[in-house]
Amino acid sequence: MTVIPTCRLIEGVLNDVAKKYEVTPDWITSKKRTADRVAIRRLAQFKMRELGASLTEVGEVFGVDHTSVMHNTRKQAQVYADLKADRKPSVPAYAI
Repeated sequence: MTVIPTCRLIEGVLNDVAKKYEVTPDWITSKKRTADRVAIRRLAQFKMRELGASLTEVGEVFGVDHTSVMHNTRKQAQVYADLKADRKPSVPAYAI
C-alpha cells in the first residue's frame, strides 16, 4: 500500500471537493460563513479526517482549532447517517 504524505492528501481532497462543487480551494478555506460554504467546508474536513489527516493538520488548513474540526466531522457524520436512514439532514448538507 502506498502512503500519501498528509500535505498531498489534504491538498488532493481540497482540490477534489472544489472541482466537484465547481469552486476554488480558496473559496472553501475562506472565513466567510454562508451556508453553502460551511457545508462544503464541513464535507472537505470530514473527507480529510476519513483519509487519516490529524485534527491539527486539518485545522491548520482552514485556520481553525482542532475542536472546530471535531465538531464539523461529527456534524457531517450525522448528515450521512440521516441520508442513509432516509431522513432530511438537520443542517444544509452536501455529500460525495
